[in-house]
Amino acid sequence: MNMFFKVMNRHFAALCTFFLASAITILSVSYVYKMHMHLALNQLDNMATMNTDRLSELVNRDLNDIGAGANFYHSTEPSDWHQFATFSKVLLSHSDSLIGLQWMEKVAVNDIPDHIEKVRKTFPSYQIYTVPKDEGRVEGYVLKGDEPIYIATDIFPRTEANINILGFYSSRERFGRIIEHILTHGKPNLSDKIRLLQDSLDNKMPKDGMLVYYPVFDTYEQNLLGVMIGVIRLSQYFDKLVNEINKDNQLSIQILDTGFDAEDDPILFQSADWESNEGDVIEKFVHLSNRNWVVKFKKKVAISKSNELALISMASAGIIITLLLTFIVSLVTREKVRLGIILDEKTRELRFLVEHDTLTGLYNRRAFNDRLAQLLDAKKGFSLLSFDIDKFKLINDVYGHPAGDVILQHVSYVVSQCLQHDDMFTRIGGDEFCIFTYINDNKSLQDYCNKICQRVAHSEYKMNGKIIHCTISIGACVWLGESAEELQHNADAALYESKKGGRNTATVFNR
Repeated sequence: MNMFFKVMNRHFAALCTFFLASAITILSVSYVYKMHMHLALNQLDNMATMNTDRLSELVNRDLNDIGAGANFYHSTEPSDWHQFATFSKVLLSHSDSLIGLQWMEKVAVNDIPDHIEKVRKTFPSYQIYTVPKDEGRVEGYVLKGDEPIYIATDIFPRTEANINILGFYSSRERFGRIIEHILTHGKPNLSDKIRLLQDSLDNKMPKDGMLVYYPVFDTYEQNLLGVMIGVIRLSQYFDKLVNEINKDNQLSIQILDTGFDAEDDPILFQSADWESNEGDVIEKFVHLSNRNWVVKFKKKVAISKSNELALISMASAGIIITLLLTFIVSLVTREKVRLGIILDEKTRELRFLVEHDTLTGLYNRRAFNDRLAQLLDAKKGFSLLSFDIDKFKLINDVYGHPAGDVILQHVSYVVSQCLQHDDMFTRIGGDEFCIFTYINDNKSLQDYCNKICQRVAHSEYKMNGKIIHCTISIGACVWLGESAEELQHNADAALYESKKGGRNTATVFNR
């Protein structure tokens, strides 16, 4: 067993190198393969984006032409509206998909007779009519509530079939919702796919059209004058889209309408092999004013069995490396944290020992000197109090040195309760103490010193059943710009006066 561990220890580095090199090889091969796959998917996505933008461009170009037809009625006088056919001929010559324009003029109920008389000057057989849902043609005004109607007043091209549409107005709820949307948003409204009258009236004919309702407002954009309807043949869009796609790339296309009234038949176009194509799907969107078209591109991006095995190997190696590195980093991190905690604790202990007295816990002479230097550099008003315990040697002699240590701790505690927030309390050595305070006038300083003296004098400490009383004598001095030596000398002089005056008293140095 020992031999086995020795062998393992001897070959440990080699084994680690082997596993690491193997992992790097597998990851490198997998990375290259992934980059090739990523590039292929990017190419497919770019082609999908390009063709979707092309489709969007075709639709928006027709919308702009229909808008130009609407602008004809918006920007010209009614007396010039008879030139609509000439203007529309130019517009329709720009597009293979825009096959007709129809002007639906808004007419109030009371104005219908005058409207019919005016239009008959151009179209003698003109008569208004509607086709209610599930009914035949009904002539005349049939709406309730004297609502205005939108009448097909002019149309282009003026074929026999198109002229028969003149005089038509819609009495259906769906057209009312279209007008409501136009009045609310002021934007064109596009229909779902419809069956074009230009193709046939047979319900079995495929739906290959779309109507665009473009609003025409007055000069001040307040009142709706009418609606310009553009008739679009959808197959022209999709034929162009399919022709621009390379037939060798095995790409299938499906275009869905997600707008209002398209739920029953949302498919606008679908490649013959869409269902059989098991490829990956990329979705793009054509955003129109009141509906969106979802353009889906499908192409098989296959991964071979060997590549699947390579991916599994890469994942296995990644798991092993991840666990190994995690374990190592965890150990190192925990050890680092543990050492850091120990170092911080030792540092705090050393700093405390350097700056504090071990018996009382107060700041020591080193901290006293540093603080005095800081106060002198700051040049802010402060005072120095120096005091010692009266007849401390006698306490040591009578009660012993342990009792003397206890008295030092007792006095330190009692005085600490009297200090102000920013005061600094230090033990210089033996029974000598100093206090730095920001009180800087003699009267307040005298009151402060008296308070400390009285507090100590009225305190007592019990030890071994005996009550020990002690007092202190204080000498204080307000700093008025003198040096550190002079300040300490003045405080000591005041302390000497307190001792001389009978102890248990406080004296402020008086210049």
